[in-house]
Amino acid sequence: MVRLHAHRPRLSPASLGLVVLAHLGGLAALASLRIVPPQIPASVLMVDVIPAHAEAPKSPQIKPLKPAPAVTPAKPQTVAPKRAPHHPVETPVLATESPLASATSEAPKAQAPVQASLPPPAPAAIEPSLPRFDADYLQNPAPAYPPLSRRAGEEGKVVLKVYVEPSGLASQVEIQKSSDFERLDKSAISAVSRWKFVPARQGSVAVGAWVLVPIVFSLKG
Repeated sequence: MVRLHAHRPRLSPASLGLVVLAHLGGLAALASLRIVPPQIPASVLMVDVIPAHAEAPKSPQIKPLKPAPAVTPAKPQTVAPKRAPHHPVETPVLATESPLASATSEAPKAQAPVQASLPPPAPAAIEPSLPRFDADYLQNPAPAYPPLSRRAGEEGKVVLKVYVEPSGLASQVEIQKSSDFERLDKSAISAVSRWKFVPARQGSVAVGAWVLVPIVFSLKG
């Protein structure tokens, strides 16, 4: 077997002496330095000592105000009234007649106003009554239904405006509303023109007036 030995370096005595000298030099240099700590100014603290048995501050005293002296009112002075000088007063003389009364007596007497007589109010106008065509005694025939209108099925309502004379006869017949069929309108006008009416009256007097007459044409009746 072969044994290997590690080779360790060895220092010489001269190198060891150099190392020791270097350390000693460093220590000498540190010893030569002087480290001066920084100076901090000391602060002064002022303390006031309060005694334990100090007296409490006295409260201010309020002195009451003296009342003002009473003022005595001045006494009123009595002044004696002065007497007016006495003069003799003449007695008045009464007049036998007042001047105002004499003036009024001489003035002419005013005459009383004369009221004018007003005419009596006019009587209210009496409205005339409407003419009538539905009285039973008149016996007015109904309009004839045209044969052509029956065949065509024409129906409708005609409203006629009729002027009735004081004699009861129709002098004017006009169409107020048409039935939309000419044959029906003409048949209604022809019949109503021959009718007799009860004339309108204003009081007891017969007068002429307008009246509306409706005529209905219907195939159902």
